[in-house]
Amino acid sequence: MKKRRLAAISLVILLLLIVTACSSPVMVETSQQTEKATLEVWTFYDGNIPGYYYIFGWDDLEKKYNCNLEVKNYSLSEMNTKLLTALATGELPDIFYLGDGQYVQEFIDAKVCLPVQSYISDLSYKEGSLTEYSNNIYVIPCMPRQYHVIYYNSSLLEEMGLSIPKSFEELMAMNRQIKRYNKLNDTDYVLMECGDKEGESFNRLLDMMVDYLDEDAWQQYITGETTDYDTLKEAAMKLAQLNEAGAFNENTLDKGHSEAVTDFIGGEAVMMVESSDIIYHLIQNMGKDGFEMESFLDSERLICENPNQSPGLCVNANSDNSSLAAQICASYAEKMNELNVTQQGYINMLTKEYEQEAQTPKQILKLEELIADEQNIAKYSSIQLDHDVENLWKVNNRKYLAKDITIEEFMKTAKECFH
Repeated sequence: MKKRRLAAISLVILLLLIVTACSSPVMVETSQQTEKATLEVWTFYDGNIPGYYYIFGWDDLEKKYNCNLEVKNYSLSEMNTKLLTALATGELPDIFYLGDGQYVQEFIDAKVCLPVQSYISDLSYKEGSLTEYSNNIYVIPCMPRQYHVIYYNSSLLEEMGLSIPKSFEELMAMNRQIKRYNKLNDTDYVLMECGDKEGESFNRLLDMMVDYLDEDAWQQYITGETTDYDTLKEAAMKLAQLNEAGAFNENTLDKGHSEAVTDFIGGEAVMMVESSDIIYHLIQNMGKDGFEMESFLDSERLICENPNQSPGLCVNANSDNSSLAAQICASYAEKMNELNVTQQGYINMLTKEYEQEAQTPKQILKLEELIADEQNIAKYSSIQLDHDVENLWKVNNRKYLAKDITIEEFMKTAKECFH
């Protein structure tokens, strides 16, 4: 009897506990969700630089830093225009690409660039890769400096029995040989692929010709050390000779940079004046033995497109996420350098050693050989001019290429630009 009473009491207590539990509010444990930061990125990509990983690399960083990256890619000319406009309107993105040192000081003076040395201290850049401005680093390099070079289509050289020219006379002779070949074989090859829609290709060629004739000329023009412009006049007249002889494609002035590269790959021209940063694009499309890379004629000098600053990324100092942006840029630059070296055999900007997946291409070995001696490096003329003067200089060159002005008119404007 006593046992039954105890069992009944236990049952009542159990029922009370169940009822109480069911009537009590259920507490659900929740984790506080933090909203992802969104950063806007303006970067340069025209399909010609080392690899598509320059685009897809941002995707991995979104995951690593748990953020949203709104990446917008522009050609270099578009980028420069947009950056200057955004600087004036105060609408710069969180991260932006600067292709050379031409605009850096202007952005620093406007106090829109974040000093980033503390974010890249562990990367160990090689000497000469970083540029200081008043003891600060404002640009994180993600690509080595670029140089004016000449590319030759190996198949066309062999097909027409041509040799790489070492003098202006040999260059003119090569053009005549191509014309004869076209006549005999009903082909329409040209000597030189030149897309000057952005005002760059003819400018590069003129720079090369002036430097070939006199290594000191450009620096003297820029600094105003001389009023003797005979070398510039001679260089311009030699290019006019090439133009008159039909050395360039007919639509040179209307053809853009990317289109010119595509046409060179397609075998429309024997040679092309371009930047060294497209070497891997050419390898991917022409093969390692499909082209040669050389300096201009028998000169061993190269003109650097960005002598004051390796192309890289800046962080907007006014961004709400400037610290995060700097960390992302440092990671991006390190990864791009690793891929450039391991996958392409490209120039290593860091002291860190990598195991290359492929043998260094002969074109890169040639480039490294040429740039080893700093005495062989000259500065690109346009980089040293103010924006307005640079535009005037490019317009002047295009008018001369189009045969709209005489050599006297060309020289008159040239003197105005360099004074």
